[in-house]
Amino acid sequence: MQEFLNKGDTFMKINPDPYRHVVLDEFIPPERYEQIKAEASRLLSIGKIDESYHLNSKKTANHRYGDYQPDIREYLSRLYLGEVKDLVEQFLGRKVYTDIEHNWGGGFHFLEPGGFLNMHIDFNIHPHTGLKRVANAILYLNDSWMAEYGGNLRLLNKQTSRSVEYTPEGNRLVIFPVEEENWHGNPEKNVSARVRSSFAMYFYVDADVSEPHSTIYMDESFVGINVFRKHLWVWFKKLVPKSVINWFKSKFL
Repeated sequence: MQEFLNKGDTFMKINPDPYRHVVLDEFIPPERYEQIKAEASRLLSIGKIDESYHLNSKKTANHRYGDYQPDIREYLSRLYLGEVKDLVEQFLGRKVYTDIEHNWGGGFHFLEPGGFLNMHIDFNIHPHTGLKRVANAILYLNDSWMAEYGGNLRLLNKQTSRSVEYTPEGNRLVIFPVEEENWHGNPEKNVSARVRSSFAMYFYVDADVSEPHSTIYMDESFVGINVFRKHLWVWFKKLVPKSVINWFKSKFL
């Protein structure tokens, strides 16, 4: 039976395959979208970003609401705590908590040229609140993004091997649940000369799991990462100066 979300007077289809998710285009008013997009560019231009460079990731981010300009911070807070939260609660059929205080792992994310994020399952327990993570909502900030640029969002049900991909098109919101078989990522590198930007919001409920885990990346056979290369990288980081490591990552990862 087809499921729908209700946004005002509009009903939007919940896609069942490869697992339940919803895609909402033209999500926020155009003028607000332009402001958020400009804020992403501003943070990049002044270097207010943190790197996440390792074998499974080459991306940057800013999770700190305090770094955002006051009007943008106020609008994004209202969006996260209001309209997006309401849609996630509809989607899950239950009340959820937000993470506006810590914004652990959320906020602005960037894939610069060559950037990627391998397929993974998200951490399941918030390290500060102890709440269980149950859903992600990602707002994309990239006008006229072509599939051939790479950096597309891939959703995969590892149990069925079924998957789907979406371009990170500007003003597109994607909502999907965080569960143990629900893999996602941007495994294809951004091969364009542009920066791929997004704003992520995460949602939680009271914990009902006994074994917390951090982000889990797919095993080597699935991702295609050679085991030897992985162990070699660990020793490389121990033995080689950080300046050399940073150069190596910029050139090869």
